[in-house]
Amino acid sequence: MGAYEDVLYDDYSFAEAHPARIGAVGALFGVRPPTGPIRVLDIGCGLGGHILPMAELDPDGEYVGVDLSAPQIALGRQTIDALGLGNARLVCADMRALPEDLGQFDYIVSHGVYSWVPEDARRAFWHILDRHLAPGGIGYVSYNVYPGWRHRGTVRDVLTRLVPGPGAATDRERITAARDVLSVWKGALSDRASHRLAALLGELDLLAQTSDAYLLYEHLAPLNEPQWLGDVLDQATAAGLSYLGDAELSSMFPDLAEETRTWVAERAPTLEAAEQVHDLLTHRLFRRSLFVRGTVALDRHLHWRRLQGLWLFSRVTPVDETPDTWRSENGTDLTIEDPALARAVRLLVQRVPAALPFERVLDEVLGPDAPTRDRAALGRGLLQLATRGMIELRTDFPAIATSLPDRPRARAMARLQAARNEEGAVNLRHERMKLGATDKAVLAHLDGAHTRADLLTLLRERAQDGPVEVRIDGELRTDDDALEHALELVLDRMLRAAFLFADDEASTP
Repeated sequence: MGAYEDVLYDDYSFAEAHPARIGAVGALFGVRPPTGPIRVLDIGCGLGGHILPMAELDPDGEYVGVDLSAPQIALGRQTIDALGLGNARLVCADMRALPEDLGQFDYIVSHGVYSWVPEDARRAFWHILDRHLAPGGIGYVSYNVYPGWRHRGTVRDVLTRLVPGPGAATDRERITAARDVLSVWKGALSDRASHRLAALLGELDLLAQTSDAYLLYEHLAPLNEPQWLGDVLDQATAAGLSYLGDAELSSMFPDLAEETRTWVAERAPTLEAAEQVHDLLTHRLFRRSLFVRGTVALDRHLHWRRLQGLWLFSRVTPVDETPDTWRSENGTDLTIEDPALARAVRLLVQRVPAALPFERVLDEVLGPDAPTRDRAALGRGLLQLATRGMIELRTDFPAIATSLPDRPRARAMARLQAARNEEGAVNLRHERMKLGATDKAVLAHLDGAHTRADLLTLLRERAQDGPVEVRIDGELRTDDDALEHALELVLDRMLRAAFLFADDEASTP
C-alpha cells in the first residue's frame, strides 16, 4: 500500500494562510482586497482541511483544491458531500500538469509542498502563479528555510541513516523504527550535560509530541529541500512575480536592538534584502511568503489609513500585577503609556474571542467627531502593535459569540469533525483546536437547536457508553451534578476557543 493510503496527511487548517489574513497584509502594502466573491486555489490540498472550512463560511466564493493523492481527494470529497458544499471541489492532479480550464484565482495557497517536491514541480508552482493568479491576486507558499533548518536537518540526517528506506519497510514500520531511534537518542543525550546538545534535545522533545504523519512526511520523506530566501525570490522574479511580504506580519519587523536595526538598514536597503539578513540573524527555519504579479504597484510606506476597512483582533493578555501592561503570545511584555492606545487595547481584549472593525475602535475610544490628528495618533499606535504581532489584522471576521447563547451553535465542519472522533476541530478563526472526549460529545450537537437542558440529556445518554469522564476531587462520576458541571466547562471552552456563532453567521466592516 502506498504512503498516501497508509498514513494520511494531517488534515489541518492554516490560519495564517486564510484569505482574510493574507488580504490584510496586502492591504497594508497597497494591494486592495477583492470587492466581490473570491476564488481560492489550494495546491497540495490533501484532505481539504484548509479550504473546505473556508468554503463552508463563504458560500458565495469558489474553492478549488488540487492534490496528487487520489485516496485523499476521495476522502475530501466525502466531506464536501457531508457538508453539502456546492462551492468547493477537489481535483486529483499533478501540479506539473494542472487542467488548463481552472481560470484565475484571487488567492493561490500552497502550504507544506514546496520543500518536499522535485525542482521541476517547484518551477511548475511559479508557472501556476503566472498563469492562474488574478491581476490583483496574492500567492502564498510555505517552505523550510536556511539557515535555521540546518539544525533541524540533523534529525532528518540521523533518521535517514538509521531507519529503513521507503522500499525496505512499510510506512508504519518506518514510523515505529523512527520513534525507537528518537527515544534511544533522547536518552543518550539526556545523560550528557552540554549547551551544544541542549537545542538538539529540545528538538527531540518536540518530535515526541508530533503526529506520525508529520514525522513521516517531514523527516522520513525521500525529498526535503530547504531553501534560501534569496533563491526563492529569484525564482519568483523570473516568473514575473514580486515579493509582497510574509504572511506572518510581525516576522518582517523582528524585535532587534537599535544598533542591530541600524546595521541591517546600512547593508540591506530593500525589503527583500532586509528579509534575507533577518533570516540569518534570527536563525529562521520556516517561511510563509506572499507574492503578487510584477505589474502590481506596491507601497512599502506603512500608513495608519491602510487599517481602514480591516478588523482588529487582540493577541495579548493583561499582566495583572502591572496596569496597562500586556503580554504577547511569545511572552513579550509591553507597557502602554498612551491613554487612548491603552483604552483601545482594553476594548479589543474585552472583545476576545471576537474582533472589531478599525473604525469602530477609533469611534469608541475617541468619539466619532475626534480630530484627525487624534485618530492618526491612535491609528499609528494600533499599526505598530500589529507589526509586533500583538494585534491580528483581517479583511473580514465571522460573528463569533462573546457570551454563551441560549442555543449554542458551532459550525457544521466542527460538528462533523467531532462526530467523526477526530483529534481536533476547526474553530471560526480557522484554527484547529484539540478536543477531549467530552468536548466532542457536546460539540457534535451544537447545531443551534438544543438548549443546555437538551445538551445535558444528550450528555447523560452518552455517559452510558463511556465517552464522558468527569472527575471531581479525583473521583470518576456520571451523576447529573457532575455531568452538568462538565457541560458548563465544555460550553465555556467552546466559547473561549471561538467555536460558537453569535446571532449573525458573518459580519463585515
